[in-house]
Order: sequence, then structure tokens, then C-alpha cells
Amino acid sequence: MPISPRKSRMLRRASPLLAVAIAATTFSGCHTGRMRSMVPFQDLSEAPPTPFLREPVLVTDWPRLLPRATVLGGRVILATATTPAEWEELRAALSPVRVEPDLSTSAVILIASCAGTPISGEWPLTTRSVRLVRGYAMVSTEFLGGTYLSDNTVLAEVLVIPGMIAPLVIEISGERYFPPLSPGSEVASEAAPTPPLPR
Repeated sequence: MPISPRKSRMLRRASPLLAVAIAATTFSGCHTGRMRSMVPFQDLSEAPPTPFLREPVLVTDWPRLLPRATVLGGRVILATATTPAEWEELRAALSPVRVEPDLSTSAVILIASCAGTPISGEWPLTTRSVRLVRGYAMVSTEFLGGTYLSDNTVLAEVLVIPGMIAPLVIEISGERYFPPLSPGSEVASEAAPTPPLPR
């Protein structure tokens, strides 16, 4: 699907790819529900921020993304990729992505806004920090308030996080969500999640 000139300008104005020099961290193993008790929230919230790569993208193939997505409230969705096959499937649903993650030492998170196009022309999401404890992440992202065009546009951020196994906490403008450890499952949060927007 071609990208409109306005969305192309928004992509160019969004924060550029944040390239940070990082020491590669190798990890292995499967994550389970037990990790939530093994990695307390306080440990995650007090961990030092870890470097990550960030790139704004446009979701161009919503039906392809949807099976991999978890709804965080009614306006934001989450998807992850930890293998080359998962990354290729995820990337196929997005506008061209410059970042090339090394999935032997990193994992990818997509955080997407389903609210439409901001009238202000600003990008709707900005990830401020990522914190890791034993490979499990707390991601803090700001959602832009204001007026949106209800045009079914899905704007997103791709995050490449070295050393990450899985996200345990996603914080969106101060509200915390605890994603399931498998795609498409119901999400837990401090408030009951809003049903996904019809598309």
C-alpha cells in the first residue's frame, strides 16, 4: 500500500533512528509465566536504563499484523519478534524498515497506535526508556494526547532491544500493562482493558 505524502513527512519528522553503541549480550532459554514472580516489578522499575534502537514506522498490512498483536487498552497494540522468521513476518506488515536486528543477541518490540493520524502532525508514540532484569524488560512509552483523524492509520515504533527475552511490563503514559507471554492472548493491566477498535 503506498504511503501518502503527509505520512511520509510524519515519518521524516519523527525522531530518527537512535543508534547507540552497545555491548552485545547473548541470551537463551524459554520464558514462562513464572518469570513474573521471579522478576519483581520493583527490580525492573529500579534497573538502570538500557540502550536500544528506535525507528518510527507505518503499519501497512493490518490483517497480517493482527494475529501477532496484543491489545494494550483500546488505542495501543504490542507485537514481538525473537526469531528471524518472526521478524520477517512482522517486517512484511510495515513500511520499509532501516534497522537490521541481530536476533541472536536482541529481540524486537513493535508498539503501535490504532488511534489514527494526529491532527498536530506529531508522531503519536515515543519510547522513553527500557529497563532489563535477567533479559526481561520494562518499556516506558509516551502516547501523544490530542485530536486524531479517525482514518484507520496505524503508526508505530520498532524497538530493537539487546539482551531482551520478553517484555514483562509495558508502561503507556504512566499506565502499566502486563503482556501475556504468547501472542494474541488477553492482556492484564491495572485497569480492565478496552476492547480492540473495530477495523
